[in-house]
Amino acid sequence: SLGGIPVDRNKSHGVVGEVVDAFNASKRMIFALAPEGTRRLDKGFRTGFLHMAHGAQVPIVLAYFDFTARAICFGKVFTATGDAEGDLQKVLDYYRPVRGKYTKDWQQARVGN
Repeated sequence: SLGGIPVDRNKSHGVVGEVVDAFNASKRMIFALAPEGTRRLDKGFRTGFLHMAHGAQVPIVLAYFDFTARAICFGKVFTATGDAEGDLQKVLDYYRPVRGKYTKDWQQARVGN
């Protein structure tokens, strides 16, 4: 009822194209996701969110949970350039000083690579 797009992570289904089409078909749309694509320790951010934003020509608002302040923070507005690896590095640089609930996991999985 909220307009969610279910994703089966075990198969490739063209989700990036579906999201780009949904943006192009809407006058107004807000889309939120966690770029890691998971809630457990992972090897790092996936790049699908960058391809979605670039394809739909929409900005990305970088946000995070500040567990120390118990706040949700909305920060930099970022525009994907089409260079997924370069864009991803800029996103990681933005999040580098952020300290979440599991700081050790963040340092090992994302920043320490």
